[in-house]
Amino acid sequence: MKIKINNSDLYLRALSLVIAIIFWIFAQQNMQVPNISEKEQYQRIMKAVILTDLKEGTMITSKVPEVFIETSGSFWDLNQKQDDILVYASLERKGAGKHSLKVTVKAPEGINIIQYYPDKVDVRVEKKVTKELQIEPLYTGGLALDYMIENLTIEPNKVTLSGPESIINLANKANILIDMSTTKPGQYKKDLPIQIKTRDGKTIENLELDPQFTEVSWQVVKQDGEKVKVAVDLINQNNDVEINITPEEVLIFGSKKKIATIYTEPVELKKLPYTGEVALKAPAGVGVWPEKVQIRVEKKKAVEGEN
Repeated sequence: MKIKINNSDLYLRALSLVIAIIFWIFAQQNMQVPNISEKEQYQRIMKAVILTDLKEGTMITSKVPEVFIETSGSFWDLNQKQDDILVYASLERKGAGKHSLKVTVKAPEGINIIQYYPDKVDVRVEKKVTKELQIEPLYTGGLALDYMIENLTIEPNKVTLSGPESIINLANKANILIDMSTTKPGQYKKDLPIQIKTRDGKTIENLELDPQFTEVSWQVVKQDGEKVKVAVDLINQNNDVEINITPEEVLIFGSKKKIATIYTEPVELKKLPYTGEVALKAPAGVGVWPEKVQIRVEKKKAVEGEN
């Protein structure tokens, strides 16, 4: 009786055998324990690389590399002297850029280094720079309409940042956050942390700041103004838009007659949605607070059931 073997079956069997051999080779490399004396023990450890000879004016910006080490020795030596194993790489004569550094491992007496890998590590070095920024306040929590801030002082009013050049170049603003959510009329003084932000408002962490905090003092006073509604003066009036105004009411002062509405400066809608800060138009001799409002104009949403 003859058995017919399909060529595709032979190919699959051969491929399976090759894969099995490859896995066996990897397993032998990863799991084979070297020959050591009966009095010694075998141990594997991970150690962070100590980077030496860093050039002045530069800093390491990559993650600290680690090296896998295979050791042997007595039980006592392996457990008591493990911290004395030193792994280091030199940055001598290395400036800014990415460098591949040779690793050196030194072990105390009683511990044998069988092997370690990798024997080279990649490290990124950047120029360390400084930058000075003016500290500006940001208010959170929403101050009540009839309250206002007076006599705000920030001391010191500048901060010096230090860090890698690529990050410092992104630093655009230095802010302190003043919470107004529960503020009542009175005098306030606080030490507030300084936050560094990019141009688009993202916070930058892990920079050296001098100082890290600044002393801020301010006074909150109540205003005896009259609340009036705000309306947007649209140049190209359009009834098919929705308008959101923040705040919807403002305070006016010094008015000798009743004013029902305060209008914004003319706004031209070139495209929707429109978002922006717009100044208010107050009659002569009349004060207004705040002097600007935030508006958003977008196409009116269709009501369900309309044709």
